[in-house]
Amino acid sequence: MKPGRIFLAMLIFLGLIGLSVIKSENRFGYAASSAAIQPQQVFSFWNFVSCFGSGEPEDTTPPETTITSSPDDITDQTDATFEFTCNEGGCTYDCQLDGGGWNPCSSPKDYSGLSVDSHSFQVRAWDNAGNVDSTPAGHSWDIITWSQASADYKHSCAVASNGTLWCWGDNTYGQLGDGSTDEKDAPVMVGTDSDWSNVDTGYYYTCAIKNTGTLWCWGNNSYGKLGDGTSNQRHEPTQIGTDTNWDRVETGDDHTCGTKTTGTIWCWGRNSCGELGIGVLPTQYSPKQVGTDTNWDQIDVGLEHTCATKTTGTFWCWGSDGYGQLGDGTTGGNQYSPAQVGSGTNWSGVAVGGYHTCGAKSTGTIWCWGYNEYGQLGDGGSVDKNTPTQVGSGTNWSSLTAGYRNTSGFQNDNTLWFWGDNNNCQLADGAGGNKYSPTNVLTDTDWDQVDLGWNHSCAVKDSGTLWCWGYNWDGQVGDGTGTGNRCSPTQVLIPSP
Repeated sequence: MKPGRIFLAMLIFLGLIGLSVIKSENRFGYAASSAAIQPQQVFSFWNFVSCFGSGEPEDTTPPETTITSSPDDITDQTDATFEFTCNEGGCTYDCQLDGGGWNPCSSPKDYSGLSVDSHSFQVRAWDNAGNVDSTPAGHSWDIITWSQASADYKHSCAVASNGTLWCWGDNTYGQLGDGSTDEKDAPVMVGTDSDWSNVDTGYYYTCAIKNTGTLWCWGNNSYGKLGDGTSNQRHEPTQIGTDTNWDRVETGDDHTCGTKTTGTIWCWGRNSCGELGIGVLPTQYSPKQVGTDTNWDQIDVGLEHTCATKTTGTFWCWGSDGYGQLGDGTTGGNQYSPAQVGSGTNWSGVAVGGYHTCGAKSTGTIWCWGYNEYGQLGDGGSVDKNTPTQVGSGTNWSSLTAGYRNTSGFQNDNTLWFWGDNNNCQLADGAGGNKYSPTNVLTDTDWDQVDLGWNHSCAVKDSGTLWCWGYNWDGQVGDGTGTGNRCSPTQVLIPSP
């Protein structure tokens, strides 16, 4: 029993004795009376009690618990450590995770291998008098993985599993969307929204689509490539129009295109080579529909040309043909509206680089054409091609993507292959040198998605971890340094504040 409670019991016991004494015959020399107890008699009783010592008043004030260290509100780390204290000496503690019940604990409290989800932690202190904090200290946080990454000129962005959007690297024109123009060498969250669906990085600018089907762009706005009707630079996401049926967006050098759920294609920005596909018209500062067809499937954009596939399996290109990148058998000139590439009806994918184009067929083959100085066509040579040229003889390709002067593809066994420019380790090959045919540089088979930029690359694994490599002098690899090249995949982690 606590000392305060022992003292209270003694008071009650002695009080009973005192009353008995006051009402009894005079055994101790006190005057007995059947009348009401007089104040002086009560006073005499407490004087009597005080002979035994009054003790300290009982402590009924609960302690206050404070968490002094906790995980970030959003993190990609599955381990968590909490440190806490109370405002009294000698406290003991109970902790609970995700409402799973209270258990004795001590500071620091560690958890490991937590699931990718939202989590909550609470801790309450007990003091030496047995009082407990009735308002436990708490912390809630999200553990995220990565679902999609995009790399382009000098910056990178990625969408997290909780719908948040993060960017890093060069920020000269506000292309990171954090409201500043300061370079960031590690991921920073774009605003506070958590409903982002997909993102694409372009030349000093970024566009992304939300789950609501709305389109947002920010950064450099030369030639109106953001599509907001102006040429004003934007440092934060700016909604483009009011439509809510955007499906995908693809950014290039100075023009942008997107597809809607209606099966239509829309383009805007610079149109000096016909890259918007809307005829001989000047720069467009807001989205303009490409033709009237409603059966477009996939689209991708390069520096001065655009290509897309239809649900009919046909392949179409328009814009500059300076290196034969339109695939129509000619080199030079411009095409101002979509022109079909060959007569095939089994195209299943499209990837457009700076001045080269690649496509995947339902047969499991891949084909490339256009500029080839760095081996980006993957045919073993460096000669430009103005018609689709098969990459090797394999029939087990599943998807592909193109960077400025390089290309990458997945095979059915989930292996990842690269070819083309490797001057800055953007193919993750530390040996350097261009690759003129597909090379399985990364032998891992757990890659899920990859995107190639100008001089760096980023990819997501099946586990949801994010990795980048290549040129890093502007922080685009995201490892927190902003220096040197990274010649092997480097994990991108959210930094602590």
